Amino acid sequence: MTGWAVTGGVISWNQKGFMSTEGCYEHNFTLQMALDNAWRTRKQCMVAWLDMSNALGSMPHHHILGTLCELSLPDGIIDLVRELYSNCTMTILSTEGETDKTPI
Repeated sequence: MTGWAVTGGVISWNQKGFMSTEGCYEHNFTLQMALDNAWRTRKQCMVAWLDMSNALGSMPHHHILGTLCELSLPDGIIDLVRELYSNCTMTILSTEGETDKTPI
């Protein structure tokens, strides 16, 4: 799916997380250079952090699947994503044993 998104221009070149190369280092380097430059020139530097925690997990599944369709993702991949979101369960294994299945 990543290959399709990259070659199709769906993913921005700014996307660094979850890619095959470690681009987060590039963002950290850029931030460090901006902070160093502000310190060296005695100027202010404003930094904003956006917390997108669980951004995909909070999205209704029909919106995700609809977006994949709108982006013309191949049907086989859409079906795979649909299957990943259907009837999923989890168990927790502890020293006391495994729990019953819990729907996700």
